[in-house]
Amino acid sequence: MTVAPAMSVPTPHADGAGAGAHARYARQLRDDAAAWDEFVARAPTGAYPQLSAWAQVKIPNGWRAQRVLAVAPSGPIGAQLLMRRLGPGPFSVGYAPRGPIAREFEAEGVRAFSRAMRRAAARHQLSHVTIDPEVEEGHPLGDLLRANGWRQGAKVQPERTLV
Repeated sequence: MTVAPAMSVPTPHADGAGAGAHARYARQLRDDAAAWDEFVARAPTGAYPQLSAWAQVKIPNGWRAQRVLAVAPSGPIGAQLLMRRLGPGPFSVGYAPRGPIAREFEAEGVRAFSRAMRRAAARHQLSHVTIDPEVEEGHPLGDLLRANGWRQGAKVQPERTLV
């Protein structure tokens, strides 16, 4: 799925008992590679292209990475965003392979993640951001993403391999 960075999404209201702890944990995930990698490993949709080591592998090819996170009632939702400059101009492209990652996908969290991703896209002058969550066709996440302005695009990762 791809989103244009300028689309407006309503602000979620995340208040309640665990909001402060979730916010602290989200900051830790953003700043600490080991914590992020553990989050990815434990998430039902976690996949190796979201690991911090994958970002390191991509550096020689001109990619840089930033983890983009938001807080939801069920916990953090986020993605490791890989960015690469398009050419001599100021713009770059963003790609979050097999992201976003969450323990559970819910409307409020997907809304908050979409807002966080748009802020990152604007800050890094990204022409667009592509995501391809590790979920089956028809998973409710697709509807939640579309409700927040994401559009279905061409598949990025291979759907199958032959040996």
